[in-house]
Amino acid sequence: MLGDGESVIFWEDRWTEGQALKEKFPRLFSISRSIDSKVGDLVQREQITSEGCPMWNLAWCRERFVCEHKEKLMLAMISRVRWCVGGQDRLVWEGDGQQEYTIKSGYNVLNKEDQMQTSEVFKLLWTLKIEPSAAVCVWRLLLDRLPTKYNLAKRGLQIANLSCPLCLECVETGQHLFVVCKVPQKVWDQCERWLGNVTVRHKSIITHFLSFCLIHRRQSGNIAWKVMWVAIVTKL
Repeated sequence: MLGDGESVIFWEDRWTEGQALKEKFPRLFSISRSIDSKVGDLVQREQITSEGCPMWNLAWCRERFVCEHKEKLMLAMISRVRWCVGGQDRLVWEGDGQQEYTIKSGYNVLNKEDQMQTSEVFKLLWTLKIEPSAAVCVWRLLLDRLPTKYNLAKRGLQIANLSCPLCLECVETGQHLFVVCKVPQKVWDQCERWLGNVTVRHKSIITHFLSFCLIHRRQSGNIAWKVMWVAIVTKL
């Protein structure tokens, strides 16, 4: 939350909409004369525009021309920022509407995001007519809960070599072992060639599963393709 703005760097810090201004407006940043200035040095709170927003003292190395509309967008965005007049700049947790972070609130936010991402894929997975053991295996893979070397090391087990046993080049993760590694890549190539299907192969396991289909068919008509995907994964 902005107080006096004396400790927040205008272009560097994520003080507005969760993204640094230099990342959102790179062309404006490249011609700015105030790349190291603090927010408090550039705002003129005593001078108010007709919309009731503070004036900003922004200087540029050259004429903006095509960047002028970007400047207007940026000014409109930073003018909506809330100020805590007379206070100090501080970090505020907004994950659950509270201003103070707790482990529980962080867990709830992460859990909510995970549920939104995986709800569709799991709903589809549990409708497939496959062996329960295969469904559980794929379920653990999609959740990244398989006992790969990387996951075991994260849980404190001493693993001498984290390399993939198939290619010996990268760390053994579920994503690498079943999708990214050059060995399963050859398997996917052969399967798609045999099936006569060409798909965009994604590195994300969840997206890889969802995209293994024929575009011109309805989802109900692609259930068989999902079953094939499960069969391929469980045989890799």
